Amino acid sequence: LHLKMGGGASKPIYFGNMVDGVRHGRGRMVWKDGRRYEGEFSNGLMHGTGALKLPNGDIYEGMWKEGTRDGKGVFKYSDGVYSGEWSNGLMHGEGILTLKSGTVYSGGFSKHKYSGNGILKLPNGEEYSGEFKDGLYDGHGFLTMSDGNMYDGGFKGGELHG
Repeated sequence: LHLKMGGGASKPIYFGNMVDGVRHGRGRMVWKDGRRYEGEFSNGLMHGTGALKLPNGDIYEGMWKEGTRDGKGVFKYSDGVYSGEWSNGLMHGEGILTLKSGTVYSGGFSKHKYSGNGILKLPNGEEYSGEFKDGLYDGHGFLTMSDGNMYDGGFKGGELHG
């Protein structure tokens, strides 16, 4: 069944498949604030593959689970691009973050922060390859500083340790 529903002050307009009056299957939702989603639905929620375009130009294309980004996806936003794994709407798992500033991070993420093993390249030429915790250098790593000096050893809370 293909229906159009919604359109209230805050409710989106929906075009697509429905089962027993609930969004289910392929469809498209448009909100009054300019958000647009096109993709799969399950039990009324964005679920499966789909793309969400925001009024500011940000775009997420990838997997959804029960209304949140979950699984592999690409998020293009004003400051850069993240391509990788998501969990409960957060960057979580393996991914690559490329910022317009020139910063590039490739590696593990946990709840939107660098975590586990990764490589961080900064625009000033500094490069770190090693372990991260809570977004900071933490554990063993190799740091090449912008002046060319190098350090191979331990880090704790983003600082040299050992």
